[in-house]
Amino acid sequence: MSEPTPEIPTTPVDPTLGQRTVTAAQWRLASAVAQALLQFGVGVLLARLLPPADFGLVALALVVVGLATLVADLGLGPAVIQRNDLTERHLRAAFTASVLLGCLLALVLIALSSLLGPLLRSPELPAVLRLQSLLFVFGGLGVTARALLNRRLRASASFWITLASYLVGYAGVSTVLALAGYGVWSLVWGALMQALLESLLALAVVRPPLRPLWARVELRDLFGFGATASLNSVVNYVARNGDNLLVGRWLGEAALGLYGRAYNLMTLPLNYVGTLSQSVLFPAMSRIQDDRARLGRAYLAAVQVTALAAAPVMAGMAAAAPHLAVGLYGPAWAGLAVPLQVLCAAGLLRAVYHVAGPVSAATGNVGLELRRQVVYALLVVALGFGGTRWGITGVAAGVTLAIAYMYFAMAAVALR
Repeated sequence: MSEPTPEIPTTPVDPTLGQRTVTAAQWRLASAVAQALLQFGVGVLLARLLPPADFGLVALALVVVGLATLVADLGLGPAVIQRNDLTERHLRAAFTASVLLGCLLALVLIALSSLLGPLLRSPELPAVLRLQSLLFVFGGLGVTARALLNRRLRASASFWITLASYLVGYAGVSTVLALAGYGVWSLVWGALMQALLESLLALAVVRPPLRPLWARVELRDLFGFGATASLNSVVNYVARNGDNLLVGRWLGEAALGLYGRAYNLMTLPLNYVGTLSQSVLFPAMSRIQDDRARLGRAYLAAVQVTALAAAPVMAGMAAAAPHLAVGLYGPAWAGLAVPLQVLCAAGLLRAVYHVAGPVSAATGNVGLELRRQVVYALLVVALGFGGTRWGITGVAAGVTLAIAYMYFAMAAVALR
């Protein structure tokens, strides 16, 4: 006799959804600002305790770990957020699969670590990667709990969990170990403790069902959406990093330093838009995915708010680019001013097309976005490569054209 599949209580679609979404957005924005300030302060402190080489080694390892993280749970977290008829069996199957996938990916990384060291010309890298593989195990424990926090728009709980795990896990552990002379391992252990603490706190707050279950039907329900969402993230990762690879390969490290700093300055105020889109708009729109009229109004309202916030920031940054470059970084960085001005022309379009992502995800149409992400990634590489003959300004212009394509393509998807 099969087990009953009780429905997990979900928040009904009611008139308070809009207010709860605004409240969640306020908490998410506060979280983003707090994290930025904390990361800056802790970064300054650790930079005084550890040499640049230690940070460089961890950054190199994070390139590998960052790409692997995109496929660590095969989109189970977003699938839990998006699914309308979520049952207890779905949650148990998602928890079981995410833990097993985390363990499997950790073993794969350990096996490949000895090959990645010579490939990236870093003899110390394999040992760091072997220890960092635990990130996937610790992260897998909290995939379901963190997804439920987002699904229920419990942004205040997410705020305190993120704050506590960073302060105690990363800042506290890394600082103590750095003072004790553990060098690069202080950074590695700090990241591990942050991941473990974040998962444990999320589990304690949400208390999802943890009894293991391998259910083919429920896993097929989740992976049908999740695998496409995960692949979409990988393609977007290629699009976001393809131009850096081109600049570094064809124009040199100095040019990459200027281009990378210009791009980071352009995206810095827009990162909050991406954070709010994924953590607030996606779960809120998932709750009204069947009410297309209401969903359409929510999308257009989000576009208006985003445009009103991003347009003056991008215009101001473009006008002040020469002064920002020299004033913030010194005369040696004056060369980033013109590329920054070019990229700011695409900043508004980039901010607005991010709002369309939650619409396609909430309605289960990630495949439509994936096809456009593939074209976008190809355009970034092709147009960026074509622009290398005019230096980093030419690359910036090529990337701007690719972003313009993505704006129109995602707007068409959302309006459908």
